[in-house]
Amino acid sequence: MGRVSDINSKEWILRECDAVFHPSVLQRNDFNSLFRKIDAFGEFIAAYDSQVLGFIVFYANDQRDGIAYITLLAVKTAYQGRHIGQRLLNECRAFSRRRGMRLLKLEVNQNNAQAIRFYEKNGFHFAKRYTDSGVYMEMELW
Repeated sequence: MGRVSDINSKEWILRECDAVFHPSVLQRNDFNSLFRKIDAFGEFIAAYDSQVLGFIVFYANDQRDGIAYITLLAVKTAYQGRHIGQRLLNECRAFSRRRGMRLLKLEVNQNNAQAIRFYEKNGFHFAKRYTDSGVYMEMELW
């Protein structure tokens, strides 16, 4: 596990793991804007072995409301089921707590049953419907 700060490394990791996203993150109309925001304000943590296994991107900078937000979490298909996502999520929670965050939120596609089960297993609950296809989930950090 390690924080990633180099912009080229972030882009390479996103490309390496993009196949797990449906639809593709790289093919989003707003990808360039999203990537600039991630690079400027997001925390980027990657899981490595001899190669990249997965990553998590989140924001833990809302000091006023104390809300951290997970933007992207991916584990390559070949490495799913090995608790890599759990370890990435644990790093995110610990980092967010150190930053004084009290709540961790995310949005997930309502049809992504595997991701929803993963988040529920890790203490998240449904907060509200956000879009026609996505739902908010959240968990208390304290």
